[in-house]
Amino acid sequence: PIDVEFAMNNTSSVQVSGTGTVMTLAGGGTSSGTFYVNSGATLGFTGGTHNLLGATFINSGTINFDGATVSFNSPTTIPGRVNLSQGTLTSTATLTFTGPINWTGGTMNGSGATAIQGSTNYFSGDLILDGRTLTNTGQTVISPYFAPGFYSSTQLYGRNGAIFSNHSTVTLQGPTYLIDDGGTAPTINNSGAFYAAPQTGSINIGFAMNNTGTVEVQKGTMILQGGVTQLVGNTLAGGTWNVKSNSTLDIASGGNITTNQGSVTLDGLGSLFTKINTLADNQGNFSVLHGRNFTTVADLANSGTLTVGASSEFTVSGNLTGAGITIVNGLLTADSIVQNTLTLGHGATLTINPIPGGHLSGGTIRAVPEPGTLIMLMIAAAAIGWIRKSVRRIGR
Repeated sequence: PIDVEFAMNNTSSVQVSGTGTVMTLAGGGTSSGTFYVNSGATLGFTGGTHNLLGATFINSGTINFDGATVSFNSPTTIPGRVNLSQGTLTSTATLTFTGPINWTGGTMNGSGATAIQGSTNYFSGDLILDGRTLTNTGQTVISPYFAPGFYSSTQLYGRNGAIFSNHSTVTLQGPTYLIDDGGTAPTINNSGAFYAAPQTGSINIGFAMNNTGTVEVQKGTMILQGGVTQLVGNTLAGGTWNVKSNSTLDIASGGNITTNQGSVTLDGLGSLFTKINTLADNQGNFSVLHGRNFTTVADLANSGTLTVGASSEFTVSGNLTGAGITIVNGLLTADSIVQNTLTLGHGATLTINPIPGGHLSGGTIRAVPEPGTLIMLMIAAAAIGWIRKSVRRIGR
């Protein structure tokens, strides 16, 4: 190893070459030159304060930020592999990582932004995002820290209005905590996909979740402790929210959802999203799939799209109304149904239970790819003869 403990003031170039070569810079300094790190070599910023005023990096090896304070005060792009394990990265401009970044400790702060573009980024440990915007356009995994004989959850602390902006894919493995750590509350702006798949424990997010993309709980539990921007009063105003089998999505603050303008899918047995249990007005998309059953608390107005998957049962405790689209591949039960389009898939069953005098009306009834079963069940015994005429295969 080449250990440089005095200040490094680089106005020309520093080159680290040769497989296995390691250079560490522990004395700080001011640099506007170029740092070359060849394949197989490592450059480490391990101590002191480094002011990189327009410095450039040509890196096909590895750069370690491990204990130093490194300040980038002009837009800087760092290619290749980067490890941030302790110390501070700060800037008033945008710092861009085009290769994979492994963030296992330390702080990112300053009024600028950090852009992560690598395809295999990994965050774990105790991490601090302080008053800064972190933008992900790559593929990032946030996971507990594992080492031989040691295991620890990951904590990402958001301070002073920090923003985590995701435009691609973030996968959260658990137990993982995104913590509101003081000052203006931190925010997640998600226009991509935020997946929760904890091995153990849960995903706890204290950042406010502003979801215009997809939040999906693939297994385990995600708790949105910082609230959801799209949950306004009792209305879910947007976003896609998917919950897979034996998984839970819990919005810890805000009202229960009576109006849905987003896209919600309960996919499989044991998929829990208790806020949606009070749904009375679906203006977006609402789906129950793969054996997941759902019962409303009263009438349901549907001007959006309601989908009942094969082997799933959807029961309206009253009337299904509105100029919406209903697609049934399982079982749909209601007192009456008024929808513009009602599509029955193969093996679907539609049951109407008026008390008495229910009706079926609407613009179109379709049965695809083969006729389903349309059953009109009247409670009054006097209607038995009428029932026999009304039980039929669509298409006969």
